[in-house]
Amino acid sequence: MTTIFLDFETSGLNPYYADIIEIGAKILGSDDYFEALVKPQSGERLTYAISEITGITPKMLMYHGKDWKNAYMDFYNWLLDNLDPNETNTIVCHNGNGFDFIFLKRILRDLREKLETDISIFEEINIVYIDTLPVCKRLFVNLRSFKQVHLAEKLRIKNYGEHRALADVCTLRDIYVKILVHLAKRGITTSEEVLAYANLDI
Repeated sequence: MTTIFLDFETSGLNPYYADIIEIGAKILGSDDYFEALVKPQSGERLTYAISEITGITPKMLMYHGKDWKNAYMDFYNWLLDNLDPNETNTIVCHNGNGFDFIFLKRILRDLREKLETDISIFEEINIVYIDTLPVCKRLFVNLRSFKQVHLAEKLRIKNYGEHRALADVCTLRDIYVKILVHLAKRGITTSEEVLAYANLDI
């Protein structure tokens, strides 16, 4: 089973309209990762406020960012190379349901509709999508904040940085490993069971 941790840095907080400006992904138990700065698909200049939060500047995107078409295709191919079509795979995000998973759906839609890419292979792969936010809210009910930085502090793990995709992914990976230890004590061991726990089904 492959577990992939995923994070997007974006030009704004609205997952239906903001541009993706950075993609970061890493595989559990492997040194393999994906990282790319992305030129805004809308062509709009990155705001000063977002640059302050992320450290990503318009100049960085101009000189080091990939065209969104190439970035999306490279990321899609990386996913296909690493997801196992014969097993259950897991993609993990923090606040994925309200943010990152929406951007992933937008990437797949743009690949299919704008780049005329056949994504049927991806759609046939068995993937469990886990949002660690509801899991953590259920596990750590008295925590003052469920931001990754506070979860890292709570779980006494290294915070690799904030608001850069690959750094957030590395922090999320370590948080998820600690979460799995807590869940195993409750008899929850599979991705399907973690998802059911997040959804209050068990």
